[in-house]
Amino acid sequence: MPAQHLSQLMPSCGIMTADPVSYRAATSPHHTACIAIATGETVSYATLDQRIGNCVLWLRNTLGQAKSARVAMLARNSIEQIMLGFACQRVGAIFVPLNWRLATTELAGLLEDCTPSLFICEAEFEQTARTAAGALQLQFILSDELKSKIAHSRATDVLAATSVDADAFIASEATTAAP
Repeated sequence: MPAQHLSQLMPSCGIMTADPVSYRAATSPHHTACIAIATGETVSYATLDQRIGNCVLWLRNTLGQAKSARVAMLARNSIEQIMLGFACQRVGAIFVPLNWRLATTELAGLLEDCTPSLFICEAEFEQTARTAAGALQLQFILSDELKSKIAHSRATDVLAATSVDADAFIASEATTAAP
């Protein structure tokens, strides 16, 4: 069934908008947006929207012209990963979530293919990430540093995405045709 028909049958939950987080922050700010199972952290839509806005500001300051820049992340599932993905969407960058289960050589191939400007990883994957990045010219930051930088960035106007171009670079084993 085409999307226009679905939207007529169902009340809007923000999925049909360019930025579902900002939509939900406006319509139900105190509802739970994310729960980090590993830590038990719970984040409301309003808080997630603000964190995304802060990350947008940091991305703009870090990347300059962020449109079409690739931002790679090697991490386990986290609220920061969700935040970064939506922040990339808002600034027009392309989010490249990398699977932490891949071998260093597989990651190296993906990094060479996507050519990220910025590479964020969790501390436990730092050695693997640096080895996979090899001689690529990119900015490297640990996810704990990202959290700190986002906490110190204060977006006064939360930018919502108004359109969606390519906003993610998703790769699988089949993408590289390598085992």
